[in-house]
Amino acid sequence: MRELGPGGMERRIPHILGFDLPIERLEAKFKMGQDERRCDTSGAIDALEHDDPALAAMMKAHNAHRQD
Repeated sequence: MRELGPGGMERRIPHILGFDLPIERLEAKFKMGQDERRCDTSGAIDALEHDDPALAAMMKAHNAHRQD
């Protein structure tokens, strides 16, 4: 916000437009770190062990087959 300078937000607010966009189709992927480096995925799992052990267990299960 600082880079906008004095009055930067006030000048922009009148030009902000809200709109609704109907969703006709939704595509999703189930990602549990399998495309990341194993050390990064392991770090995420370790960090989740305390806060969300169920998610950590799910990530472990989805990455158990990895050989890297």
